[in-house]
Amino acid sequence: MPSYFNIYYDPKTRYKTNYDENFVEHLIKRFNLEPGKLLDIGCGNQTTMKLFEKKGFDVYGADLIEPENKNKFNIKCSNFESEEIQFDNNKFDIVFSKSVIEHLKNPNNIIKEALRVLKPGGKIILLTPSWLHTYWGPFYIDHTHVSPFTVSSLKNILLLNNFKVNSVDVFYQFPYVWKFSFLKYVCKFIALLPIPYFPVHHTEKKYNDILNIVIRFSNEPMLLADATKKN
Repeated sequence: MPSYFNIYYDPKTRYKTNYDENFVEHLIKRFNLEPGKLLDIGCGNQTTMKLFEKKGFDVYGADLIEPENKNKFNIKCSNFESEEIQFDNNKFDIVFSKSVIEHLKNPNNIIKEALRVLKPGGKIILLTPSWLHTYWGPFYIDHTHVSPFTVSSLKNILLLNNFKVNSVDVFYQFPYVWKFSFLKYVCKFIALLPIPYFPVHHTEKKYNDILNIVIRFSNEPMLLADATKKN
């Protein structure tokens, strides 16, 4: 039977870009991250783990299912809905999690676990789709999405678990927007235009990858949260 990654991360439908490298570099600069022990919750195909490791971080992983290829990483599996992550208290300097909490009916458990495994003063960096921008269809392009978040609700779930919230922002997935923030208004303008795009409106790509990426991710920004475990 095909796995989740075989379907949703099929290389025939994915875009080939250097986005992941730029993204990790951006996070390190934006949040002044120093190399230390980093846990990637929902590490999936381990792409982000490998990139953080290249930057000098001591990287570990946690996921719902056993990965097909662990490579050299220490990856622990558990039920994020109800079980503990299989790492010790106060172990990590950074917890990173992208596109995970929206898949959980009980996302509170994973936030609580992130707090437990972080060292005092440690940081969580969390990304999830913005419900305000994707409620009309893109959020449910993945049928396993069950818990939508807004800026307010993402901030509140962190506060409820005793994190100090530093920021929760709408995050456009374009390196040029990270460098020149005024370009987010171009993204907002594009999102106003009724332009169909893959995979929300089509089963096949109608435009070249670059154009489709610009249209899609102008319509589908994420939320990016940065919070700290209190000393």
